[in-house]
Amino acid sequence: MRTRFRGSATVLRLLGSGALMLGIVLAFPAEAKAQSHGVSIFKTCVSPKTSCGTNADCADPNSCNGQGICTSAGAGHMNECSITLTNSDPSLDNVTVLAAQDTVFAGAGNQTFTLLPVSGTTGTTSGDCTGSINPATGCTLAPNASVTFLSNQYVIQPTDPTPLTDQGSLQVRDECNVNPIGCSSVPNTVQFTASTDLVSGCTPGAPCTPTPTPTNTPTNTPTNTPTNTPPQVAPPSVPTLSFPMMALLGLILAGAGLFLARRH
Repeated sequence: MRTRFRGSATVLRLLGSGALMLGIVLAFPAEAKAQSHGVSIFKTCVSPKTSCGTNADCADPNSCNGQGICTSAGAGHMNECSITLTNSDPSLDNVTVLAAQDTVFAGAGNQTFTLLPVSGTTGTTSGDCTGSINPATGCTLAPNASVTFLSNQYVIQPTDPTPLTDQGSLQVRDECNVNPIGCSSVPNTVQFTASTDLVSGCTPGAPCTPTPTPTNTPTNTPTNTPTNTPPQVAPPSVPTLSFPMMALLGLILAGAGLFLARRH
């Protein structure tokens, strides 16, 4: 019987110790573990882009007018960048994108473009996730969902540096809807930069076509060769018979003729 009582006393002592420990745990709960919160942002820009605006921006000393030809046109002459935000919150809270803008660090000064349009989404989204989002509504992303914005409004100038840098900025709010421990719903601005490589966009101008200069071909002018002309010799003088002499000569000839006629 003593052995039985001794075992019962041991059990009671163990039960009492367990109850004491349970009371201590209930009285002093374990410290809550802090949770991480955040998102991921990515940015890409299409390169290269052309920077000339007109032919006047393309100096070409070998062309006829000293200018080359500017080939810049349309999208090839404008920046084209995408800004993507992904809800990578470790606490698995939803996040809401309230605004999106892009600032181009141009040669003539910074140019900021707001109300960037949404170009695509992935995963589960809700709210205003098309076009330029309404800040009053925002685009809400479930865990691992993403939204991409397009910035293609800036016309590149010849004075812009290369590479041309621009910075995307998104305003985001953690909804703290799953794990509110250590969470804040105060909107945050997250930023990231990327750049665009620029090329002139100029091609050689047309060279001048030289105007042919006529060449004077000498004409062979015949040279007058003097002809040896014999001097004219005056004809010999023919004696002229006077009328009496001619009458006498006629009589003589008539007599001679009569004489010859009689002989025959």
